[in-house]
Amino acid sequence: MADEEKAKDRLIEELRAKVTTLETSLDKLNSELSLQNEIMSNMAEGVCLIMASDGIILYCNPKFEQMFAYDAGELAGKNISTVNAPTEKTPEETAREISESLIKHKSWQGELLNIKKTGECFWCSAAVSTFEDKRYGTVWVSVHTDITERKDAQEELDRFFNESRDILAIFSIDGHFTRVNPMFEKVLGYTKEEICSTHLMELIHPDDRDATIAEVERQNKGSNAVDFVNRYLCKDGSYKTLSWSGGHVINGKIYANARDVTQQKLLLAKLAESEQRFKTVFEEAPIGAAMIDSVTGEFIQVNRRFCTITGYSSDEILGLRFQDITHPDDLKHQLDGLKLLNRGDIPVFSIEKRYIHKSSKILWVTLTYIYLQNATNQHPFNLAIIEDITDMKQMADTLKDKEQDEIEAQRKAHFGTWTFDPVSAQSQWSLEMFNIIGIDPNTGPPLYPGLINYIHPDDYRRFDDTVREAVQLGKPYDIEIRICRPDRTGRIINSIGEPVLDDAGKVVKLRGSVLDITERKNLETKLEDIRTQLQSIIDSSATVIFLKDLQGRYVFINTMYEKLFHISKKDIVGKTDYDIFPKELADKFRENDIEVEKKNASLSFEEIVLQYDGLHTYISVKFPMHDTKGYLYGVCGIATDITERKRMEEELKQLTTNLESMVTEETKKRRQSEQILIQQSKMASMGEMLGLIAHQWRQPLNAIGLIVQDLREAYTYGELDQTYITNTVETTMKQVTFMSGTIDDFKDFLKPSKEKIRFNVKTSIEELLSMFAQMFKKSDVDISIITEQDTLLFADGYPNEFKQVVLNILNNAKDAIALNRKSCLQGLIEINIANNEERDKIILSIRDNGGGIPEDVIGKIFEPYYTTKGSTGTGLGLYMSKTIIETNMGGTLTVSNTDRGAEFTISLGVTVERI
Repeated sequence: MADEEKAKDRLIEELRAKVTTLETSLDKLNSELSLQNEIMSNMAEGVCLIMASDGIILYCNPKFEQMFAYDAGELAGKNISTVNAPTEKTPEETAREISESLIKHKSWQGELLNIKKTGECFWCSAAVSTFEDKRYGTVWVSVHTDITERKDAQEELDRFFNESRDILAIFSIDGHFTRVNPMFEKVLGYTKEEICSTHLMELIHPDDRDATIAEVERQNKGSNAVDFVNRYLCKDGSYKTLSWSGGHVINGKIYANARDVTQQKLLLAKLAESEQRFKTVFEEAPIGAAMIDSVTGEFIQVNRRFCTITGYSSDEILGLRFQDITHPDDLKHQLDGLKLLNRGDIPVFSIEKRYIHKSSKILWVTLTYIYLQNATNQHPFNLAIIEDITDMKQMADTLKDKEQDEIEAQRKAHFGTWTFDPVSAQSQWSLEMFNIIGIDPNTGPPLYPGLINYIHPDDYRRFDDTVREAVQLGKPYDIEIRICRPDRTGRIINSIGEPVLDDAGKVVKLRGSVLDITERKNLETKLEDIRTQLQSIIDSSATVIFLKDLQGRYVFINTMYEKLFHISKKDIVGKTDYDIFPKELADKFRENDIEVEKKNASLSFEEIVLQYDGLHTYISVKFPMHDTKGYLYGVCGIATDITERKRMEEELKQLTTNLESMVTEETKKRRQSEQILIQQSKMASMGEMLGLIAHQWRQPLNAIGLIVQDLREAYTYGELDQTYITNTVETTMKQVTFMSGTIDDFKDFLKPSKEKIRFNVKTSIEELLSMFAQMFKKSDVDISIITEQDTLLFADGYPNEFKQVVLNILNNAKDAIALNRKSCLQGLIEINIANNEERDKIILSIRDNGGGIPEDVIGKIFEPYYTTKGSTGTGLGLYMSKTIIETNMGGTLTVSNTDRGAEFTISLGVTVERI
């Protein structure tokens, strides 16, 4: 019982502890709820909770109700569209648009025009997100901030910006305009888009660019612009002078205002010109100017240009009169005019006259005299202004040539000009007008009524109505009509007419041009035929061809596209891949199109396409499309179904893998066979080699025999001592070493090379000859090696096999010399080693005097088992030699006859030393 009581007490204590914990958690939860309610009640933003299923408002915080002028709890149960003001869309449409975005993206953010309970509209910035509630399901949380004042301020700022009579502009530090006001557009003549797409420095006068860059850098360091002046290029090609002030740099952008001070600058310039006119006239003017005494004709003052024209210095000419430098034939005319001027009969006197330059050459000038009276009314003087027209006089002679050039240019361009007097109905034509119409220029242009004879009957009424409209209403025209020429040929012309008005606005003349466009029209017809043919070709193509704009909308498809994807050309225009294919495929297609646009280059893609019979793989070549000005306007694609090819490629890949294994195995077997044949070839000459070894050993064995005999005699006579024994052992070992080396040399020669190595061709031949020298000496054959000092001698290959090739050729040469011994007493073999001109090949020639190879045999000697030696030959030597050089070492082996014998030529690639 005591234990039961203790157990009950423990249970009661545990229950009390749990109750205490629950009470603590409940107090904490109530505290948190109270805090959250306090936060919601005091938030600066309006917050409401909306059921996603039907748009019904579940809860609004006090700020939300206050913003919309509703009483507490009054909005609960109403649809959220209640607070949306009608714009271009109804409140329900606005709510539905937001709902669709929330379903798709789980959030929405933007600006809304809302309406209060009082009917007053105001702007809010709203951010909507979603969460899941056990009771209500999906719930939207909408946070609203009243931005009406900000919108009003923005509208006022925009109104101030757009209506300002000053130029206002915002541009980045790197010189790109981000915003300009209409006054900027008006002053420069550009549109806002043109200004914002043009770099600042492209608009600034070249002479002002350095100063402008310095000013931008100065402002970037914190200084403000104060009356900074520079010139801007207008759209019409002129420049306007702008005075900038108040530039401020904020977040990498310069905010500045300016005024057009072009006229002010012009007025200031005119004022400065007025104040310094004498300095300008006499020192800076581009024309000559001089003050001349009206009585004596003496020069009182001259400017630099006057001196430049006449060739005299200022000091020289001030001691002369104008009569001294005037051409005699022009002097009387000038003096008569000056009399009239000085008497006051005329205000200004102007002539063209000739001056005599200091160098005695004749100058033509235009001379203008102005009579000037001084303040004391004594010694009046004349202001003489001259301009050198010598070049103009010379150019006048070439003017007729230029006019002739213009006539020729019009003839080549088939372009004529005309004027027409509507009162007299008479016209004036350029020469090419007559050529175009086909009329003799000597007859003159026909009167207007007579044009009916030269204009196609079906076009005359339209032409006549157009001309009458131009005369009566002052309306310019541009028409195409057909011409019927007197020679019964037809032409097509483009006629442009422009009315000329008097001060009262009445048409007094028409002027215009005629362009013979017959050839162009014929070409357009041909191009249309070509376009039709091209369309036919495209529609007949077995590939899929399409064109999309930069927004991914289809512009054109061919017949194959219609057939494969079951959509007509008319229905697909304006649609995107998202309207036709699943989203994951459309995303990939769009990604590829954008890559082509960014790289502005033709690219190839493998694209998976869903068709009625399943997925197909296409190789799509997509390339950018540009208009005549070079602007990108779309992406064209040509797609070929390679589904079957992909399947075959996979099969081919598997087949290739198997084939490679077979080739590797077969190559290995062939290599082994070749090695066997090579060894057989070597073994075929084993008898000779053994004879050579025996010959090489004969002398060392004799020497050893003598040493042994001498050893016995030394023992008999008591001559054996340590010195004798040492000398005898050393002498014997030298002979044994020589014999061992002979065996090693032949053993290495017979051993096949296992892998390619870099070896010296000349050294290999010398090693070979050192082994077989006795054999050739015994056969009375001399072998010589000829090599230039700078010859490249290293090649990649199998040196032992290479030695076998050379030995085979040398042996054949030796045998041929032996058979031809009657015609040549001494056998000669010449080995020449050289490089080709490019020095990338080693050319080895082996030439003998053995009489050569018969012409009916020479083409067969490299065939296997073909021999000219009867039963003594195997027919393998030269066959294996060619195989070693060409197949195994990548070279060539050829043979030809010389005047004395045969010449074998081996070509191997030069190998540079590997580092």
